[in-house]
Amino acid sequence: MNRIFRTLISSLFFFSSITTTLAQLSGSYQVGPKGDFETLAKAAEALNEKGVDGATQFLIASGRYEEQFRISKVRGASRQNPITFESESGNPKDVTIFYQHLGASANNNEHVIRIDTTDFVTIQNLTIENPGEIYGTGIRAVGSASVTIRNTTIAITPNPTFAQPLNSCVYLFDAPNIVVENCQLSGGYAGVNGTGLSNTTPTLRGRIEGNTMSHGLVSQGGGGILMQHWNGLEIRRNRFSANDGVGIFLDNCNDGVRVEQNRITLHPERFGTALSMQACDGNEKRNLVANNLLLVIDADTATGVSGITMNGCRKTDIFYNTVHLSNSNTTRFQSTTNVAVSFFSFNNDSLRIFNNIFTNMRTREAILYPIGNATYESDFNNIYTTGDILGRTSAGNFPTLDSLQRSQGIESNSYSVSPCYSLRTDLHTNSETLDNAGIPLPEVTVDIDGNPRNPATPDIGAYEYSYTPSGLSGTYTIGQGGDYETLGEGIEDLHTRCVIGPVDFAFLDGEYTIYETINKIPGTSEENIVTLRSASEDAEQVLLQQTLSFSLGRNYLLRLRNVDHLHIQDLTFQLDDSTSTGTTIRFIGESNRVSITENIFDGSAAENSAMIFAGEDALTDSIRIERNRFIGGNSGIRLNRCFGFDCTEDDRGYGARIVGNIFRRADTSRAFQSPISIFYHYAPIIHGNDIESIGSGISLNECSGPLQVTSNRVDVRGSNFGSSSAAGISFGFADVTEPFGLIANNMVHVHDPVYIPDRQTVLTGINIGQAKNFWLLYNTIAVRDSASQSIGLDIPFGSDSILVQNNIIASFNGNPAYRIKFIERFNKTFDLDYNLIYTTGDTLAIWNDTGRVDLSSIQPILGSETHSVVADPQFLSEDDLHIATTSPAIQAGFPFNDFVFNDIDGELRNSVRPEIGADELEVVSVRNWEQPDIAQSIEELTIKPNYVHQLATISLRLTSRSQVRLSLVDLTGREVRLFAEREFPVGTSQITWSEVNVPSGFYWVQLEVRGHIKQERIIIAR
Repeated sequence: MNRIFRTLISSLFFFSSITTTLAQLSGSYQVGPKGDFETLAKAAEALNEKGVDGATQFLIASGRYEEQFRISKVRGASRQNPITFESESGNPKDVTIFYQHLGASANNNEHVIRIDTTDFVTIQNLTIENPGEIYGTGIRAVGSASVTIRNTTIAITPNPTFAQPLNSCVYLFDAPNIVVENCQLSGGYAGVNGTGLSNTTPTLRGRIEGNTMSHGLVSQGGGGILMQHWNGLEIRRNRFSANDGVGIFLDNCNDGVRVEQNRITLHPERFGTALSMQACDGNEKRNLVANNLLLVIDADTATGVSGITMNGCRKTDIFYNTVHLSNSNTTRFQSTTNVAVSFFSFNNDSLRIFNNIFTNMRTREAILYPIGNATYESDFNNIYTTGDILGRTSAGNFPTLDSLQRSQGIESNSYSVSPCYSLRTDLHTNSETLDNAGIPLPEVTVDIDGNPRNPATPDIGAYEYSYTPSGLSGTYTIGQGGDYETLGEGIEDLHTRCVIGPVDFAFLDGEYTIYETINKIPGTSEENIVTLRSASEDAEQVLLQQTLSFSLGRNYLLRLRNVDHLHIQDLTFQLDDSTSTGTTIRFIGESNRVSITENIFDGSAAENSAMIFAGEDALTDSIRIERNRFIGGNSGIRLNRCFGFDCTEDDRGYGARIVGNIFRRADTSRAFQSPISIFYHYAPIIHGNDIESIGSGISLNECSGPLQVTSNRVDVRGSNFGSSSAAGISFGFADVTEPFGLIANNMVHVHDPVYIPDRQTVLTGINIGQAKNFWLLYNTIAVRDSASQSIGLDIPFGSDSILVQNNIIASFNGNPAYRIKFIERFNKTFDLDYNLIYTTGDTLAIWNDTGRVDLSSIQPILGSETHSVVADPQFLSEDDLHIATTSPAIQAGFPFNDFVFNDIDGELRNSVRPEIGADELEVVSVRNWEQPDIAQSIEELTIKPNYVHQLATISLRLTSRSQVRLSLVDLTGREVRLFAEREFPVGTSQITWSEVNVPSGFYWVQLEVRGHIKQERIIIAR
C-alpha cells in the first residue's frame, strides 16, 4: 500500500509540473537582466510556447539588446487578449534593439522583430536598428491581423546598390487592419512596404498615420509608403523626405482609400514622384486624395519627376492639394523629353479634380489630364508653370489657361497665378487671388493642419488662410556666400514668393553659368521694380555665360516671358564664340517696361545669333535698351515682332527706346551684321548709338507712329554674308500717320567692305523704301564705297510725304549723291531743300531714273533744292565727319527749332541760321523758351510714361509750398491743356491725365512756379 501511495504522489507531482510549465501568459512581465525574462528572445519563446489567456504586456528595461526575436502562432491572442512589447519608461530612446543581418540572402532571418500569423500584437516606444549588409528589416509582419506599431524609431542602413523590399523599416504581407502611427522610420528601401494577397483577394483595411520617414537610396528608388493589393487604406499626416523614389505608392488599392494631410519632399537625382496611384478603383466607395503638401526639388539629372501620378485609376477625388515642382540647380539643362509634371494622369476615368494648386518651376507642364476617352471633372484649381506648356490633354498642348479653357471646356473657374508661397520649401500660400477662390466640397471640411475650411468660399490648396501682404523686398546678393548661390534660386523665389516692394538682386563679383527663364513676377509695378545688377556696379566684374546647344533645347542665357518692370544693369553676358546660334536675352510673351542698361554683350559671330532678341512670339511695350556695349555677336538687337500680312495694329510692339549703345566688336576681323533691327513696332526711338556694321546698321520695317532715329553714328563697312546690299539706316514699309517720323542728326559713313574685301556690294547711307511721312533733318552722309551703285540717300518708288532738309549728302566714290523715284500722281509731298550735296563724279543725283548733273537740273522738279548747296563739305578727316571751320555748311541751313534744337553732340543749334548736317559748329542765339532757370523750390518734374497712349501720371516735387501752374503746351509754345493752377504742398504730388481729347504729336508738360518754368517732353500717340 505504501508503494501505491508513493506512486500516486509521484503522478500528481508530474502532472502538476506539466500544468505549471504550460500555463498561458497574462499580465505584465519585465524583460531585462533582472526581469522575468533576461532577453527578448526568451520572452518571445515563452510567448510562442505558452500562448496567452489575457492581455499580456512585456515591459523592457532600459538598455541595448543585441538580438532578434520572432512572435509566431501565439495561442489565445485576440482583441480581448492583446500582446504588447514596449519600453518600461515609455521613451523610445531608452530601449534599443539591435540586430545586423549579414550575408547575401534573407533566409527569413533578415528581421529584428518578426510577427507570424499572430493577431493583435503591439510594438511601441522602442528603437530598432538593423544595418544589414544587403537585407535588413526592422519589423516584419506576415499573415497577422490588427498589428500596431506605434511611437517607435526604426533605422535601416540603406544599401546603395541593391533595391530589395525586405530592406524596409516595416515589411508587411497580408496584415489586415495594420496600424503604423507616430513612428520615426529612416533608411532602407521603404518606410512601410506592404503587399496584400492578390488583386482578386486583397488585404483589407489599414491605417498609416503621423509617421516621419526618410530614406537615402539615391540609385535604387524605393519610397516612404509602398502598398499593393490593399483596400480601404487610410494614409494620413505622414511626413516623408528622400532623394530618388516615391513618397506614397499605391498599386491596386481600392474602395475608400484616403490619402490626406501628408507632407512629402523629394530631392531626386534620377527620378521621383511624391504620390503615385496605379489601378486604384473607388468602385464601392470613391477614393480621396486631399490636403496633401507635395514638394519635388530636383536636379537636372532627374529624367522623370512628378507631384501626383495617376495611372489606370477610377472614381478618385483629388481635392485641396498643393503640388509644387521646384528646381534649385544652377543651369537647368534637362532634356525636353524628360517628364516633369505636377499632375500626371494616364488612362484614368471618373476623376474629380478641384481646389488644387499645381505649380511647376521646371519649365514643363503643370498638369497632364486623363488621356483617351476618360471622363473627368477639373475646376477651381490654380495651374501655374514657368514652362512653355501649361497643360496637356489628348487633344494636344496648351500654353495658357485661356487656350485650355476655350478648347477643352474645363477649368472655367480656375486660375494661373503664382501662389506666393512663404518660401521655396514652405508652401504656405499667400495669394490674394486664391484666397476664398475655391468651391465648397462636403468630403473635406478641414485643411492640412486641421483648421476648418470656409464652408462657403474655401481657399484653393492645402492651407486655409487669410491674405496678408508678404514676399520679397529689398536687396539680396547672388553668389558664393550670398543670399542666393545662383540666379536660378533667386528667380524661383521671385516666382514662388512674389514681390511686395522693390527687389534688388546684386551679383557678387565672379563668373556664373546660367540658363534661366523669368516669367511674370507677381507684385511688380512702377514702384516695385526688380533689378538684376552687379554689386560692384562694374559690368566687367560679373560674367553670365553659357555654351548653348539646340540638342538640349536651350538657345538663350536669360529668357523673359511676360515680364513687367524688370531692370538689368552692369552685367556681362557672354556666349561661347563657337555657338552657331542663340541669344543672351530673349523676350517671349507680352513684356512691359523692361530696361537693359550699361551691360556688356559678347557672343558668337554666327549668322543666326543675336544678343537681345524678341521674335514673333514676343510683344514688347516700352522696352529700354540704353548705354550698353556690344563687343561680340552677329546681331545686336532684334525686335522682330510680326512678319507677313496677317498682322494687325494690336500686334505691334510699342515705344522701344534704344539709346546710347555701342556696337563695335572686340574682334576687329568682323563687324556686326545687324546691330539694330526692328520690325512692326509703334514709335520706337533710336538715339545716340555708335555702330559699326557689315550689314544695315539700323533697320526699321513696317514701323509706324512718331518714331525717331536721331544722333546715331553709323559706319557701314560692307554687306553681310547673305546679302549684296546694306544701308547705314534703312526703312521699309513704314507708314507714319501723325505727326511724322523724325530722322535727324545722324552721321552715316559708308566704307569699302574691309571685312570681306572681295565682295561686290551695294551700300546706301540712308534708304527709305515704301515709307510715308518722314522728315530727314540735319543728317550727315558720306559714301566712300567703290561699288558702282552705292549711294548716299535712296528713296525708291512708293515713298510719300518725305521732307529732306539741312542734310549733307556726299559721295566720294564718283557715284550720285542720292536717288529718288517719284511719280506725281501717286506722291503727295516731296520736299528737298537746304541740303549740301556733293559728288566726285559727273552725276549729282538721280531723279526718276534720270541723272541730274547740277542743281539747275534738279530745281525745276517740284521746286526742289532751291536753297541747297553743291560743295565739298570739308570734313575734319576721312574718318571724322564733323565739319571744319571753313565748311560751306556753316549757317547754310533752315531752322527747325520746334523739332531739332541740338546737334549730334548735344550742342545747341543756331536758332536762326543753323549748320547743315549733324554737326553744329557755332551758336548765334538760343530759343528763349527752351529751359530757363528753375526756382530752387522746383525739385523734380516727371511724366510716366512719356509716350502716352492711354494714361499718364505727372509727378512734381516741391521744396516749399508754392502757387503752381501746370499745363500742356505744343511745340510752338501754345497752351493746349491746363492741368492745374493752385497751391501745391511741400513734397510729391501727382496728377493722372488721359490724352483722349488731344491730337497725337510732340508736346511739353510745363510747370511754372513764381515765374520760373520747367518742361518735360512728351509724345502723345493714339
